[in-house]
Amino acid sequence: MENCGFIIVEFHDGLQLVPAIWYNADKQSCIWPSHYKTKLRINKAIIKQEIPQDESDWEELSVKRIFGVAA
Repeated sequence: MENCGFIIVEFHDGLQLVPAIWYNADKQSCIWPSHYKTKLRINKAIIKQEIPQDESDWEELSVKRIFGVAA
């Protein structure tokens, strides 16, 4: 899988760098691996741009704003 890049988004609790493939522009939302319990594991999912195997494990979070795109 090729690298799709990252975006900087603002959630209700702050800013976060996330893979662009997690963002849904139509819904102004982003999927989030809430089933991972440590920051280390979440960061690993972000870096590897993981795609959900079971979408029911991933939470859909509302995005307030997008601040930028990073390669």
